Amino acid sequence: MEDEWTERPRDVREAVHFLLELRVPPIPIERGKKKPAIGWKGLTSRRPTEAELEKFKEFWERSFEEGIEYDLAIPCGKVYDLLVVDLDVREGKNGLRTFLEMGVRLGFMLPKGVTMTPSGGCHIPYKWRDGLGSSQIAPGIDILSNHLVKIPPTPGYRGSFWMHFDSDPMPRELYHELLKMKRQKQIKPVARKEFVKAYPEVRLTDDFLEIISEYWVRGQRQALALSLAGYLCKAGKDEEEVLRLISTIARRMNDEEVDARLRAVRETYRKAREGGRIKGYLGLPIELQEFLSKEKMVIEEKKEENK
Repeated sequence: MEDEWTERPRDVREAVHFLLELRVPPIPIERGKKKPAIGWKGLTSRRPTEAELEKFKEFWERSFEEGIEYDLAIPCGKVYDLLVVDLDVREGKNGLRTFLEMGVRLGFMLPKGVTMTPSGGCHIPYKWRDGLGSSQIAPGIDILSNHLVKIPPTPGYRGSFWMHFDSDPMPRELYHELLKMKRQKQIKPVARKEFVKAYPEVRLTDDFLEIISEYWVRGQRQALALSLAGYLCKAGKDEEEVLRLISTIARRMNDEEVDARLRAVRETYRKAREGGRIKGYLGLPIELQEFLSKEKMVIEEKKEENK
């Protein structure tokens, strides 16, 4: 009987039931993508309310009835005592190999409960540790501490559902090594007044769209549109150009409220003309800030090369 229990949940429906019982929000993700199908703002730092759990329950029940399939994710965070090391395996980067070599060098092993991912990499759940944040530590190695993570029995994710709720502590040697790698990789902060001219264009690259798709969801997308519009306004971009950009992003994200995002742009530029305070770079998600910071360095390097 115990072996049968450890093999459960057998499918996503049963997994959703268990998550609701555990007061862990079952986040639906568009199949094979990274975009949440429902708002989850703030749920990495607190448990969901009864009303929010009921909202998730109703969403999943409707999707089961209509035969719409979603991948299943949960939030990482201190409140859930969960941090995940995401090891990616793709052309030009092999985070799994790097991590295993690190284990040989430092004397630790892969813990129980590893989840294999569709890329050939894996997710390693650990108990929460402060200081690591959500960031890319090295090519193919990401720390997910306030992020969503897909879990079994989502198709393509093979491993233990339950180990996300009873994970091993992170080895001390690994923790200090990751902290050191993070410090070495961190970009020095740029003064706010200097940064507004740092990135003259937002290019709709695949990397940019992949990052923004994680945050362009109900409950977050209006604030994101305001911050992005403010950032570009302070950088001196023309209002019409920003309207076109935000409109394109919203449509790419299948946003059904494009007009609301365009109002955010117009309101931002109106406040700026009147001398009011507007949002900007510091209002953007940390992952997007880091991406823009890297783009700034690339642009400056190209400028130096062309001198």
